[in-house]
Amino acid sequence: VDGNQKEIIDGLRSCGIAAYSLSSMGGGIPDVIAAWKGQTTLLEVKQPGQKLTAAETAWHEAWPGQVAIVHSFKEAYDAIVFAEKP
Repeated sequence: VDGNQKEIIDGLRSCGIAAYSLSSMGGGIPDVIAAWKGQTTLLEVKQPGQKLTAAETAWHEAWPGQVAIVHSFKEAYDAIVFAEKP
């Protein structure tokens, strides 16, 4: 679990966004699932300068849906609130 994950989840929840950790799943699955206004967003939480692992890269390449790589609460919030909706 990245050191900034708790801050990101707590910040999202304080704004009324449902956010839950998926970190324990492993296998490259993104760290956080968030939902707001009927939309679900997967978030890969990284510390600044940190790169995706090989498992994360493979998962992201195989996943047909949306996933955002974020480093801060603001990036996570923006990825959720300002994401293009289908």
